[in-house]
Amino acid sequence: MLLETDDVDASAQTSCVETALLASADNGHEQIVRMLLERGDVDANARDWLGETALIRAAKKGHEPVVRLLLERGDVDANAQSRVRETALFKAAGNWHEAVVRLLLQRSDVSANAQGLGQYRETVLTTAAESGHEAVVRLLLERDDVDVSAQDKWGRTALIRAAIHGHEAIVRLLLDRDDVDANAQDKQGGTALMWAAGRGHEAVVRLLLGRDAVGVNTQDKHGRTALMWAATIRSAVVKVLLADRRVDVNVKDKKGRTALMLAKSKGTSALLRVRNI
Repeated sequence: MLLETDDVDASAQTSCVETALLASADNGHEQIVRMLLERGDVDANARDWLGETALIRAAKKGHEPVVRLLLERGDVDANAQSRVRETALFKAAGNWHEAVVRLLLQRSDVSANAQGLGQYRETVLTTAAESGHEAVVRLLLERDDVDVSAQDKWGRTALIRAAIHGHEAIVRLLLDRDDVDANAQDKQGGTALMWAAGRGHEAVVRLLLGRDAVGVNTQDKHGRTALMWAATIRSAVVKVLLADRRVDVNVKDKKGRTALMLAKSKGTSALLRVRNI
């Protein structure tokens, strides 16, 4: 009834820069969104005080029908970014809305590599990898343009972030790609193997050791290897590493300490007896 009134302003804003379209998209009111989009005087790309558009807000909440309606509009900016550079795809992936992610990735003009300005400067892929959302990672990896080497604020790739949290299935997915650098190092010099070893993720360590090109003796900026990372915790990972003959037990860090010395300082030296060190 209101929209049939001649003098109604369908794009009117509240003091919080809220429009009818933004509010209805945020709440998943499909029919109201449809009515508003049928009008020529409604700005489909209007932004709220956070810089979020109707598409971003609908994607964030997982309102698939509303996202579909908005994407059918030729003038909707599918790559619009909020004030912290988060896109609809970024929001959907971060909130585990697989169906919405699939919808967005079907559009060739949607960037699969958007990077937010949040605490860690994540990309869509690094966020999905860290959260353990295998289905979303699969969808992203199906895109030819996805950058699997993209790094967050700390220099961590999707592989490193998946390894940190022990997401075996995602690590396997990433390692199946020829363009994934299994030896990528973050700003601290940590690799996926070091992080998995240091966190005690045995299955992930085994996966990484299965790659011939993985640097088992790579050192971080302190000179520590994956064995050194594992030696300071009570973990079966130590035995897994020592079973690999490529692992050099005599590597010293920048303070001249070996894995055995580090283990003794933490009371875990018994774990290193597997190789009769």
